Parts: sequence; C-alpha cells; structure tokens
Amino acid sequence: MKPEEKIAEKYLIDLGYKTIDFEPRGKSTAPDFRIDGNIGIEVRRLNKHITLNGVKEPIEKLEYQFIPRLKKLLRELDNPDLPFSIGMTIRYKRPIKLSNRLISDLKDSILNSTQDEIYGTEINFNNQIAYELYKGHGKSDQTYKLIIQGDRDKGGIVQDARYEATKICIEEKSNKLNYLVDIYSELWLILIDDIFSRVDYTTKQDFKRFTEIKSIFKRVIIISKHDYSKWIDLYPW
Repeated sequence: MKPEEKIAEKYLIDLGYKTIDFEPRGKSTAPDFRIDGNIGIEVRRLNKHITLNGVKEPIEKLEYQFIPRLKKLLRELDNPDLPFSIGMTIRYKRPIKLSNRLISDLKDSILNSTQDEIYGTEINFNNQIAYELYKGHGKSDQTYKLIIQGDRDKGGIVQDARYEATKICIEEKSNKLNYLVDIYSELWLILIDDIFSRVDYTTKQDFKRFTEIKSIFKRVIIISKHDYSKWIDLYPW
C-alpha cells in the first residue's frame, strides 16, 4: 500500500467505516478501496505540475532524477585526506538536461571550488543550477554532504497551483475510471495534498474563487498529508 493509500485508509477508519476492502477488483487495479459494499474510492497524491514543451509533468519528477545522481556524485568525491567535511546547498530550475557531461562538469566545478576554498559563496554553475559549499569544523562519515536542496520552480501562488493540480487529477481520473460508473453506486476521489500543509475551511473558500470542476465523482476529498483529520469535500462546490 502506497503512503497516500495508508493515509486514506486511516481517514476512512476515522469516519467509522468497518468494511474497507483494498483493491477489491484485484492487485494494482482501480478502485483503490471499496466501502459500504458498493462505493468505489480512488486515491491519488495532489502534486503540482509544470509544463515543459507543452507537456505537463509532476514537479517532483526532476528532483527524483537529479538529486539521486547528485548524491551519488558526492559519495564518489569522498576524500579521506581532507581533514574536514563540506556541506552543500543547491538550487535548480528547469530545463535541465541530465547528461553525463553535465554531471562531469559539475564534479569539476565542485572540486575547483574546494581547491580554491570558495566557501559560503553562491557558485552559478549555469543558468539552471547554483550551489554553495560550507566548510565544516570536523570530519563526518562523508566528505561532501548535501544539506539543502531547492527547486526554484516550486514557487508561485499556492491557491492557483492547488486548483490547477486538482483539475488535472480530477479530469485524469474521470477519463480513466469512467467504466466504473456502472459498477459502483458511488465513486469518490481522495486527494492527499502534497502542495500545501493547510487543509481547512479556508481551503474550501479558496476553491470557490475558481470555476467548478465537473467529474464522475460523487465526492472529491482533499486530505492533509500531515493529519488525516484535516480534510475538505469539494462537492457541493
């Protein structure tokens, strides 16, 4: 069970439902849950999307691709002869082409900055990536360690980002799960909010500023990923 599905399950238990069937139609099939015998519930993370070359993709896709490669690079730069450790902060924005050449050039840049003892100063590696190195007072288990990472494209107005992400999720799931309308008496969509920590009455008021999102779902429920007791139902709009 995915983390977002575990949160949804706790929410359903908290509502008092006794019979909660996970993946009632089989492994890795929709819907994710069935309650009350014939209510189908689909669960999805509510995450921000970004448009690149006319194509929408989850904002965290770059992080999942770039940060593991960066951490691997820092491990490869381990230097047992260096008497101190070095902390690294990095900020990035799109577009980034994650090629071997980019990683190699970034490696050279980090080593040159260390050799020249450039600490506490932002290094503009290129137009998309900037980093800072910080000299430690002692030696830890790793010479270079990533301490802060920042995605510059994650900014913007939270309300707008959450509405757009919700619209994408609802439309995507409505199209994919339309065949379930005749199978279940009701369909619900539960969205675990990965955009903003606050989910409360004012969240519902924020949504009312925008055009209603029509769907196949009887209920669209947004739940805080930090506290499953914090939730709103978008319907009625």
